[in-house]
Amino acid sequence: MRKLILILFLTLTSCSIKTEFFIYNTSDEIVTIEYQFIEPSKFGGFVSNPEMMESNWLSKLKEIKSSELTIDLTKKHVTCRLKKGQALKLGWIGNYNPKSEYKRQELAENLKELRIIRSGKETIIITQKEKVADFFERVNSKRYEIKINE
Repeated sequence: MRKLILILFLTLTSCSIKTEFFIYNTSDEIVTIEYQFIEPSKFGGFVSNPEMMESNWLSKLKEIKSSELTIDLTKKHVTCRLKKGQALKLGWIGNYNPKSEYKRQELAENLKELRIIRSGKETIIITQKEKVADFFERVNSKRYEIKINE
């Protein structure tokens, strides 16, 4: 019985919080997101298999299938066009803390370059990995996002 309680205690206390990262378009214009990754990966802040999401009437994000998302594994390049209310889920990290230098590096370790292109306005190009975490704002303990506003 003691062993069962110990195993249960260790299982419950060793759980990690999965923190997801998004670029979310709340503006009325179409925003193009492009990024180059270093290696194909399904874990980390910039994965090679990102997902397009769309908010419903409750403002909850759900995955959508879209031709506006292009992934080129040979060139290690992702391109996505986001309409208002759509987001690109970039990936996730366990137990993310923006004050931890290690976690900040983990967020950007697979990123080569990120471009956020707003039609008729500005282009943000991020090539310095150490600066990527500065662009994300906390929504809650499970979600950080770069929000594109008016």
